[in-house]
Amino acid sequence: GYTGVVFNIKKHFHTLRFRILIISCFVSLSIYSQDNGLKKQSVINDYRNRLINYMQDDTMASLSYAILIDGKIFLSEALGYSDYQNKIKADTSTIYRIGSITKPITAFLMMQMIEKGYFKLDDKIEDYLPEVKNLIGYSDSTKITFRQLATHYSGLPFNPDLEGAAIGPIEQWEEKVIAGFPVTSFQYKPNEKYSYSNYGYGILGLAISRAVGRPFR
Repeated sequence: GYTGVVFNIKKHFHTLRFRILIISCFVSLSIYSQDNGLKKQSVINDYRNRLINYMQDDTMASLSYAILIDGKIFLSEALGYSDYQNKIKADTSTIYRIGSITKPITAFLMMQMIEKGYFKLDDKIEDYLPEVKNLIGYSDSTKITFRQLATHYSGLPFNPDLEGAAIGPIEQWEEKVIAGFPVTSFQYKPNEKYSYSNYGYGILGLAISRAVGRPFR
């Protein structure tokens, strides 16, 4: 699983400033040499050196990248260590967690399923995932919709108040979402305040799965 982020780098490459906030990225590199005389390799070397510097500045263990020219992979490389303690170097097959990039994928999937007629954006989650009623403080005034979960207006906390909620085998994620309900309280009422929630998106993914009748994964 790679994080699919594209940087379009034009002729003013030397003026570009950005920080790498993720471990793995794909780079779409558009190179124009007619105006400033830069050669492909010099631009690529400059970019590579910047990645190395950013890794050092942010004390990142490893980073994988690919440069595409005219839609084809021109260069792919891994920098650093996939296992820093044992000094095992990363390579182009090293797999990284995509983390919260899961959220836009989930939201996109939600909209696709809405277009297919499985549910509506303002449907109540409890209609598809009745276990959500076990949330502490759940009532007629705290019924959550797909829209509220997708936009982080559900009022739910960042993570459930469940030990080990963010670790463990991926196969256990549905069980942990459900196990979090009876120990997790609302921070705010739905629509009251924006509150970024990992847990909310876990619930959203499970609700989509229930509505469609297919595993989310």
